[in-house]
Amino acid sequence: MIQYSSNIGASKVAERLGRERYYQYLLAFGFGVRTGIDLPGETPGIMRPLETWSRIDLTTHSFGQGISVTALQMATAFAAIANGGVLMRPFVVRRIVMPGGEVALEPGPVVVRRVVSTRTAETVTELLRRVVEERGGTGTKARLDDFPVAGKTGTAQKVNLQTGGYSSKRIGSFVGFVPANAPRAVILVLIDEPKTASYGGVVAAPVFRAIASAVLKRLAVEPPATALQASAATPVPRPTPTEADAPVAPSP
Repeated sequence: MIQYSSNIGASKVAERLGRERYYQYLLAFGFGVRTGIDLPGETPGIMRPLETWSRIDLTTHSFGQGISVTALQMATAFAAIANGGVLMRPFVVRRIVMPGGEVALEPGPVVVRRVVSTRTAETVTELLRRVVEERGGTGTKARLDDFPVAGKTGTAQKVNLQTGGYSSKRIGSFVGFVPANAPRAVILVLIDEPKTASYGGVVAAPVFRAIASAVLKRLAVEPPATALQASAATPVPRPTPTEADAPVAPSP
């Protein structure tokens, strides 16, 4: 379902979860609320209270319609999967050092909550790898030669402000983390109103690939010897963290 970006599959999963549980997971991953980043003017996005949902909203929300999230919220949610199921508060300033050399502020990583179990996060990671690594996946253009990638394509309709419905304009996106087996970075690419194709796998995934290659080179990450030899269906070994453990991949 994730590999082929199936709206029908997403709606069936949401139906099995039920409205209340699905809504609680949206909140747990940080949608509908501010992330708490150390920058002014952050918006919480748009997510209506559960009691206002109509019968069809669970279905449409499952594939992204009727809900609006910020790029930072989406990247932070993906970082939670990369972190083994732990949601972190993103931050920009690493430290503030005074002229005399003393450290005035050093916030450091802050754990918000555990969203899903480590096992669930690993399962989702494997599904996200199939999007990129397996034939028929919508994100194959994000594939790297030397590193495994876990990611997801997105194609959003823009709102028509005159009618209140959706317009023909689109936003193509790709969000993922690298390396998938030992995450160092979460990267989100948004292409607003692309001029050629509108699908995220076509317009955004290649940009993700270029950025990811540059970031991994900048971080001096060594490619694993068997990065792409193992099937995406094969579980990737990962240490089991506790809720208080430091994150594997920091939020942007």
